Amino acid sequence: MVNHSGGSLKLITMLIGIFVLGLTAGIVLGELAPALQREASEKPSAPILVEGADLAAPQDRIPESRIWITEDQAIIRMQGLQWAAFAPTGSMLPTFGAGHHALQIIPTTPEDIQPGDIISFETTRGVIIHRVQAVGHDKRGWYALTQGDNAGADPEKLRWRQVKKVLVAIIY
Repeated sequence: MVNHSGGSLKLITMLIGIFVLGLTAGIVLGELAPALQREASEKPSAPILVEGADLAAPQDRIPESRIWITEDQAIIRMQGLQWAAFAPTGSMLPTFGAGHHALQIIPTTPEDIQPGDIISFETTRGVIIHRVQAVGHDKRGWYALTQGDNAGADPEKLRWRQVKKVLVAIIY
């Protein structure tokens, strides 16, 4: 008969050690997270490039102080929130697609729109929701260049009068 109790004891000891290490790391990171979030929220917003892609991340538009989470509800206190659903075009996959929902707001000035933001805008083809790649000014004024996350660039410059809403939260 072979005795395996020594190996089992080592395995149990190792698993307990990993658990304690994970628990300690969770406690330390949990205590540091609020300070890091406060520090990050005090810095001006700038486009954040997604590593390995030509995409910028949207601006952070909902301060953490405006979000409350309990066991059975989430509350976001923000003026002008509007519910959105998406058509099954697939142009924004994998970010979101048909069946997903989102919260949007109406931007008030062209300066509210930055590269990385996901906006709804009106075209001759209807309302489209795509990511802003760049913003600028030309002889006709403000414009944005947009495209879907898995599609080519949209064919024309988008003008401020066409912008309807900007996405602030995606609900999967």
